[in-house]
Amino acid sequence: MSSENEGTTYNGSRVIEQQMPLMASPTPIRPVQSSPQTPTTVSRNSSTSATPSQNPKKRENRWMLQSSVRSFFEITTKNGKKVASCIYCSKRYPEGESTGNLAKHLRSLHATAYEKKGLVKKTGGLAAFAKNRRSLKVDRLIWEEYKQNPVTFHTALMVVEGFLPLSIVQLSSWAKLSRFTTSNSFVKSRGTLAKKLRLYANLMDNTLSLNLKNSHLVNVQLDIRTARNGESFLGIMVSFVPNIEDVERIEFSNSSRVLLNDMGIAHNTHLLDFVSLGDKKYSGENICQILTTVLEKHQLMDKVATLTMDNTTNNHSVYFSLIYDVFKKSKAKAHKLFGRACYIRCASHVLNLHFRKVLTVLYKYDVFANAARKIQALAKLMRRSKRMDSSLRSSGIPLIPNNTTTRWMGTWCQVKGFLENYPRYREWLNQLREEGSEEMVKKVEALLSFDERTIGLLRYFVQCIKVFGDLALKLQNDQFNHLSNGVPLYYLLDYFYAACDLAKQGKTIRKGEPGTDFSSLNAPDDLLEEDRNVMLSALYHSSHTHRKYLSYVRRSAVYYVAFILDPSFKTESLYKMMNASEASLRVKEAHNFIRAYFKELKRPSNSRHESLALVPGVSSECRLDFERQELVDEDLDPDVSANGREHGDNAVDGDNVSMQEFHAYLNEPKLTGNSKEEAIAWWYERRSRFPKLFKLAISLFYTKLSSCEVEGAFSLAGRVMRKDRKRLTPSTLRTLMVLRDRFTRFDFYDKAPIELGELHDRRDDIFSPEEVPLDPHEFAMGSDEAIYDTGLDEEAATDTFD
Repeated sequence: MSSENEGTTYNGSRVIEQQMPLMASPTPIRPVQSSPQTPTTVSRNSSTSATPSQNPKKRENRWMLQSSVRSFFEITTKNGKKVASCIYCSKRYPEGESTGNLAKHLRSLHATAYEKKGLVKKTGGLAAFAKNRRSLKVDRLIWEEYKQNPVTFHTALMVVEGFLPLSIVQLSSWAKLSRFTTSNSFVKSRGTLAKKLRLYANLMDNTLSLNLKNSHLVNVQLDIRTARNGESFLGIMVSFVPNIEDVERIEFSNSSRVLLNDMGIAHNTHLLDFVSLGDKKYSGENICQILTTVLEKHQLMDKVATLTMDNTTNNHSVYFSLIYDVFKKSKAKAHKLFGRACYIRCASHVLNLHFRKVLTVLYKYDVFANAARKIQALAKLMRRSKRMDSSLRSSGIPLIPNNTTTRWMGTWCQVKGFLENYPRYREWLNQLREEGSEEMVKKVEALLSFDERTIGLLRYFVQCIKVFGDLALKLQNDQFNHLSNGVPLYYLLDYFYAACDLAKQGKTIRKGEPGTDFSSLNAPDDLLEEDRNVMLSALYHSSHTHRKYLSYVRRSAVYYVAFILDPSFKTESLYKMMNASEASLRVKEAHNFIRAYFKELKRPSNSRHESLALVPGVSSECRLDFERQELVDEDLDPDVSANGREHGDNAVDGDNVSMQEFHAYLNEPKLTGNSKEEAIAWWYERRSRFPKLFKLAISLFYTKLSSCEVEGAFSLAGRVMRKDRKRLTPSTLRTLMVLRDRFTRFDFYDKAPIELGELHDRRDDIFSPEEVPLDPHEFAMGSDEAIYDTGLDEEAATDTFD
């Protein structure tokens, strides 16, 4: 850390790195450093006796003897030099080591015993100061702006939060409102407000960069959407571990909270930029140039280890251009550490592709297609008719889902919602007849007419596709959306498709555990054989897509590394999800990845071991764990082994020297908790024992399996890109989007900037784009009501990289 008078230039401004105390923050205690230096000569005429630092013999005799931490260490002499060994963990410190460093060791690793001795001050000290700070740092200039122009600042907060038109400050009512304040900073012109918003956006960009400076390996997420006016936008987000490169901060934090966000949650994703691509055609190379500029702005070129994107053709071009034209030439550090920056295909997009394949078959079957059209028409009618909407709401009957959080899963969501309330819709129809609402009855009656066969097919459809819907909803959860869930997600689908194949062969699927119970594929007895065969044929058609994407996972060892470095999984869990031969191969590939990572790693972490601190309020929906079982009476795969630990350890010929840390990790007991916060706390507690794996494991917890958060950014943009806001320029839209994200992620809406933690000195979706199901005739997305569409092909025309 720089001295008090030193600074570094950042984004053209001078940034003082010295920690700024907040309000009445205690002054850090500076441990006294023992000087190993001794003068070469001592004046004979000196009237004073030599000090211990001037007398080698006295320094040797007195080292540690009068230290307050003496009772915690055993002193031995080796080769004429004293060595202090911790009585708790045998940590050794040679003579001449600062006793302050020994005290730090006790405070971090043996805090309980240290406190019992009364050696910890209840107030003051850097450790106490760090404990009270928030994880994310805030630029000091933001606080100065808030302090000098609070009315203007809160105006900006209000405009950005609600995406209000900037012309609001020109209203006569706004002018009247200004009379109730004595402040001269009340904004009265659109131009002034726009200027202030740009200023705040720049300061908040620098605030994000300030936090990114102490990141290690980051995950970048991309998505592109095209608005109805033909203008396309590129959304770029970054997910990273806070403070992981800030050794001093981790040293004194005494809690794994320093690696979480300000809410104490293992989620830290920010919108890097929101860029207009115009209405012209764009290529992957053009997008790569824009992405490179954004990465350079935030000094991330050396830190991008993974990119999470959907499987569109342009994204393939972006990936190849970034890998071979940018990272390879610049020899980016993260790119070298991973052998090559990894392409994580958005799991939500993959699930939707599977479902799309199912629909291509089902929409050719008249019984299903006619029913699906009627349900879609009914869902639109319920919303377009105010009388119908009011009647349903007054009766307490839910509407059929219309807007969904995923693209092509809309049909499943609509059919599921319809079936759950079908009896109530029929009762409501009868109530309308009794009330004499003939006009509404005439509109609704035909759309609510379904025979028993159709209802049976729809119920079978919902049960069979449930695994897709459940996983798609899980991926919307920040706790679940991380890379270590990639292996169980893809192999659960593989297990599901194995069950589908057996059901198609006419075998009866056994009832399994929750989450892996696919016995619904057997179909009820009253379901027609023809309907059953169509449904299973549709699933078989989508299995080809699954095998394609599973092959991509098998080619990328980072999925298995992330899984194994999750202390609640490790290698033995692989053998519960796949056959023993494949599990052994994947473990070997993960070993090879770790070995190459260790070889490329320049230096291990110098952070020290500190105490475990679990974070309360964790979610139970953060981990996908399942075990393959027998699907039918005979074994599905006789090679499935429950004792994966034996196979995994014997399957690899490891280098005992370079891989010693990894093998020691595998020998640790599994974590019984199932939250990301507990896993991060587990690694935090053991960071000094596994310094090389620590940063890699934590960074992979922050690597996203799905890019659904970028899609959420476009949902927010849909609230701004309206027909009545044609004057809104791409630059202003970018400012609003970035500020909305920054103010939200840094908690400005709940707290003033001064309350946000560490300051550095310097000189929900209300509307989301409608995810429309496939058109029954063209099998393509499209809707007059949709604000955005993908603007790209669903898959790459040539997808051959490995």
